[in-house]
Amino acid sequence: MAAEEAAPTKQEIPVDECHRLLAGQEIGRLAVNAEHHRWSSP
Repeated sequence: MAAEEAAPTKQEIPVDECHRLLAGQEIGRLAVNAEHHRWSSP
């Protein structure tokens, strides 16, 4: 019997923690939605 996968969740984190996490990984595309402004970078 296969274990069920947990549903994805969303959690707000502090900006400094976000920068630390992003700096430690290679990512493909980053998209941000801040208030009424959207931004993405390939």
